[in-house]
Amino acid sequence: MSKLSLLACMLTCALSLGAEAQTAQSSTEAAWTTPAPGQTQDAAKPSGVNSRPASERKWSRWVELQTATLNARYRFTEDIHGETVANSAQHQETFRGRFKFDAAGRYSVNAGLATGNQFIAGWNDTGWGTGDGTARLFLKQLYISAQPRAEVEIQYGGLGMLRGEATELTTYDNDAYIMGERISVKMPKRLFFDEIAVTYAYLGDLNTPDIRKRYHRLKESNYHQFLVSKKLGARAAISADYTFQSGVETLRQAVRLDLREARLIDSLRFENYERLDFHPGYGFAVTAEKRLTKQFTFAGGYAHIDPFYGGLNADRFSFGHRVFVLGSCAITPEFTISTFYNHAVNKNYAGTNRARLEVIFSYDLVKGLKRGGIL
Repeated sequence: MSKLSLLACMLTCALSLGAEAQTAQSSTEAAWTTPAPGQTQDAAKPSGVNSRPASERKWSRWVELQTATLNARYRFTEDIHGETVANSAQHQETFRGRFKFDAAGRYSVNAGLATGNQFIAGWNDTGWGTGDGTARLFLKQLYISAQPRAEVEIQYGGLGMLRGEATELTTYDNDAYIMGERISVKMPKRLFFDEIAVTYAYLGDLNTPDIRKRYHRLKESNYHQFLVSKKLGARAAISADYTFQSGVETLRQAVRLDLREARLIDSLRFENYERLDFHPGYGFAVTAEKRLTKQFTFAGGYAHIDPFYGGLNADRFSFGHRVFVLGSCAITPEFTISTFYNHAVNKNYAGTNRARLEVIFSYDLVKGLKRGGIL
């Protein structure tokens, strides 16, 4: 076992022991899950329950802060020869919110401000270790959203990606952006699927994350996606999509299973893709997750991404055959410490990312503001 592998295992075990030492807290969401698009943290509260006086919430009639996270991480990456590629401390800030034209929020302007100066980059270097320090933020998303009916949403402008049950391993990096329009229909009683979404957009300007320099792309289109998703009872969810990107056609499918009764693992996700032309290829990822305590979650899996995939999926995976592990410890509802480690198991595909270790410290500012009664 290499020194990097040993360090990753030690960090994961340390987080596990730290979690078990925590006193019992109210149940928190697993750190590797995120709210559904458009859903705020208040969505789980009973209707009509709010301890704050109405006078303190007047501004929320117009403005809604959906995401505000402050992160710091240590990153170490080595190449196929065992040489250090990256050894640095980085920081990441992400803010998302919307201005609502009506009280229900059916018509709104949505914005996303974040660090990272590339299509697959969401972090800034601090200057400690490799890389020069920077504190730049970019307006990566800005779009209009309209819901003429509760079941139909139309978006236009600078958008994020729609992945269904798949993740950034087999789709596009979490920091990806596009310029265009999307329509999403959610009528399962009439159309069987829980969601049917169609996106026409421009995908590009990989080193130009700021939307103010990409407005002209609204007149162009090189990216089309047709996606459907469906929940199968309370234990399974599936999605499938067809994507056309600059002449390359790709099919993707994913399924997520709830296996809590099995006790060994809580959930299992399988996702895969098939590229139909331009170097036809196939790739997949399998991820199992287990919540060991109220505070600690562990996940691990195996992924294979073919070398012609294009490099727009998660930058910490890139391409190749890889095993990976993740550990996350919720110290408080707002503060989380997590680790990530992956290692290539096929040297021919390893490239500049044979092994990668990350230790991440995350603070959810929205939860903190809500706890303080500000939101």
